[in-house]
Amino acid sequence: MGKALKRTGADALLPERELAGGHTGLFRRILGSPWVSRLVAPGVSAVALFLAFPSAHLHFLAWVALVPLFLSCVKAAPRGVFLRFLFCGYVFHSLLLQWLWANIFWAGGWAILGQQLLCVALALFWAACGGLWAAGRRRWAFGGALELALLWWFMELGMANLFTGFGWSALGYTQGPVLSVAQWAAVGGVSLVSLLLVAVNAHLAFVITGGKRLAYAGVAVLLVCVAFSGGALLREPPVSETAPVRAGIVQPMFSQEVKWDPHYAGFLFDTLEDMTRSLAREGEMDLVVWPEAAVPDALPAEEVETRLKALAGDVGCTVLTGYGRDERATRRAYNSLKAVPPDGGTPSSYDKVRLAPFGEYVPFGDYLPFLEAIAFGGVSAGEEQRLLDASGRKVGPLICFEVLFSGMSGNLRAMGADCLLVITNLAWFGASSAVMQELEIARFRAIESRLPLIHCSNTGISGVFDPYGRFQPVNIHYFGEGRMRAFPADRFPVGAGRSQRMAGILPLPEKAPGGMAPWWILAALFLSALSLSALWRRIRPVRTGGDTP
Repeated sequence: MGKALKRTGADALLPERELAGGHTGLFRRILGSPWVSRLVAPGVSAVALFLAFPSAHLHFLAWVALVPLFLSCVKAAPRGVFLRFLFCGYVFHSLLLQWLWANIFWAGGWAILGQQLLCVALALFWAACGGLWAAGRRRWAFGGALELALLWWFMELGMANLFTGFGWSALGYTQGPVLSVAQWAAVGGVSLVSLLLVAVNAHLAFVITGGKRLAYAGVAVLLVCVAFSGGALLREPPVSETAPVRAGIVQPMFSQEVKWDPHYAGFLFDTLEDMTRSLAREGEMDLVVWPEAAVPDALPAEEVETRLKALAGDVGCTVLTGYGRDERATRRAYNSLKAVPPDGGTPSSYDKVRLAPFGEYVPFGDYLPFLEAIAFGGVSAGEEQRLLDASGRKVGPLICFEVLFSGMSGNLRAMGADCLLVITNLAWFGASSAVMQELEIARFRAIESRLPLIHCSNTGISGVFDPYGRFQPVNIHYFGEGRMRAFPADRFPVGAGRSQRMAGILPLPEKAPGGMAPWWILAALFLSALSLSALWRRIRPVRTGGDTP
């Protein structure tokens, strides 16, 4: 009866002798051992994919990292594929998000437990993707490379938006330094770049398994060529250094222990003022930015506003700073950004809309009160996104965690933003890989929205992205007492600001035409492509045999 069964999907890619249990092919020689198939291959993929991200940033590995995982799944039953994807996703996220362990200083051992639970939750998204792909292959020949890439695209959208949303691990973020590939984010977001990576990995895996090798190899090469050459066509030449707006950026390098200590509040604010006045002596500015929560909470609000107005007037530009806004009438506290104009007018502000779970609020805190003891909370969410005016430019603010959400940057562009402003405080995580990972995420927000982006961090890396993802870091080192020194351009590394007090005045490019297409349009296009693929293969329910766990 086996001869009467139609060979479709992934089984159609395997030589007849393998299905019949005859001569062992390359696929079975590589993954002959159950331990290799179930643990080693997914583990190798997890480690290789981790190395493709910062800080190692071996971004070329992302094009082949998933091949071992996919190879181990070609002949596995849906349950086995589910478990392989789950294990690979868990190991990968445990490595990628290891910087969350730094919270052990603030939350004790609960930080490790929380990080591991988050990794399991994210791995379940991977497992669902792999399980659906395997189930479709088993019943409806829904197991090709195209289907897997599309499922991965939907999976990353779910990770980025469902529940609180945590799209930190999107595969496309590995390609930030490869600007020709990264430009595809302007068409379909970072997950479109991920789709290209997964499609190449899947086609390479099918080349190794045998059957139609030339066709699959040709498609893989074609996808790589399209990714690089097509993306290069979307990129414009560098913007002239004589941009009409010049942005001052202050990176104060305040440690968390000092930052929240009321004893140092006056010293911290004095330092920010001193750095800003010193920077103003270096050149003319149209606006100057301080990082998230730069203003110490212990200082009276009236004193802070008076000093900020005086400072803005002295330096002759708008001062934008992160601060904690308390609303006494409702007893609410907000993580906010204030824009103080130089003419002494009333400052405008924006309250953070998307809060960091367990860092600013406690999910289900009303139902699980014990979580309050192991997490940070007490911050209220703002009601809406809004633009801030700075010297005639409409600035679209994103505060820390909000940089993860491409929809928010798209909304700001639709509202008429001339540039994006990301303020953040990564002092929680020291000099970990979180610094570079967050910077790459910010790069993609600039590319997706085709807006220049000012990135101002307390202890990370600060600078300006142009609308095509090119980055210019701050390169002036602050010594104190008004003394500053510029690093030579050819000797200044992009990571040097991690342990330095930095400041700089950088040109702010104009926004570029374009912008990411809405996700539902892309979903319709991808589903149409999937339907055409299904018709081409004449999908019908089949019985398959020979699956391994």
